[in-house]
Amino acid sequence: MKNMVDKVILQSKPRGILVGRTGTGKTTLANKLCGTGHSAGAGSGSITRNLFLNDVKCGENAFSLIDTPGTNSSIETYKHAYLLRHALTTVSINTIFIIIKYESRFDTMVQNYLGVEEPVYNYGHKVVVMISHWDHSRDPRNDFSEIKRLFENECPYLSNIICYSEYSSNAETANLMYCCISNMKPDVLTINDEEFFLKFNIAETRRQNQMWYKNYEEKTKLLDGQFQELVKTVAQTVPPEDRDNVYHMLIVQHKNELDAVLKKVQEEHGAQMQELDYYVFYIQLQKKNVQLCDKFAEAVMALMSYSLFDNQVPRNLIKQCPHCQLIWFKTEGCDGETQCGARGFEKNIIANGEPIWK
Repeated sequence: MKNMVDKVILQSKPRGILVGRTGTGKTTLANKLCGTGHSAGAGSGSITRNLFLNDVKCGENAFSLIDTPGTNSSIETYKHAYLLRHALTTVSINTIFIIIKYESRFDTMVQNYLGVEEPVYNYGHKVVVMISHWDHSRDPRNDFSEIKRLFENECPYLSNIICYSEYSSNAETANLMYCCISNMKPDVLTINDEEFFLKFNIAETRRQNQMWYKNYEEKTKLLDGQFQELVKTVAQTVPPEDRDNVYHMLIVQHKNELDAVLKKVQEEHGAQMQELDYYVFYIQLQKKNVQLCDKFAEAVMALMSYSLFDNQVPRNLIKQCPHCQLIWFKTEGCDGETQCGARGFEKNIIANGEPIWK
């Protein structure tokens, strides 16, 4: 440990959180100290996809640890960031233990730490660095002195540094952690939406979504251009008395074809995204679709002889069911609910015996 501190015997159980890049050994450390068996290992992405809060089973004093997903996971990045944010902000936390892996290039360790620390920069006074894989050091005493010097220069606010390896005594590691955690008061951290999007590692998800969005945008731009040309053609080739109907048809068809593009994107990429990724991405596409439809409809309606929103115009009362395609005429006083394909009205004729559709 960099700064030896005396432990404080607390009346309540303090709580720490483990944060770090994928593969640094957070879950392995949590399993060793808490006696748990949560999935851990080296792979292409973070193994931790859940939040675990467990009590430490070794050492002289009791405390709890929260294990979190890797901050640089290359898969499910939005989900991991979301989980990390809520792990940091849901319950009170005494200490943030940032796990970094020992590297022979010490400046790399400092850079790795700064990358992980960014989301909790405002809480640097609560951070303890834990350097894992310390057994990889060939000269531990001199390495430790140099690492302390580097961190003191780059991160003077840092609370403490603990070095450990898989061969370290679990009890000794837990005791060092408790010395730190018992000297910090519990706080509920606050990370607002702006900080979340600026500081958390969701860049990979954004790049992927941007690529899909660009593809969607190219398709909708081409489609929108084709409809713009159709509008010009109508003005030149369709008789004036028929233009309103054609313009109305184009507005409806424009929306239908944009919705078809949106549905195709959903079918192609929905399964590749986690729920949170997909939700944000799909809302973005829906927003763009609405904007395109509104802009096109406004431009075309300006060419029409009547308003599509005027309920006094009889043709505006002619509707088509989007589900069963039935064309119907809206009549005042109908309080029945449409049930496609199954039902018209409870009474098919009005009082004088005429069919209701008349």
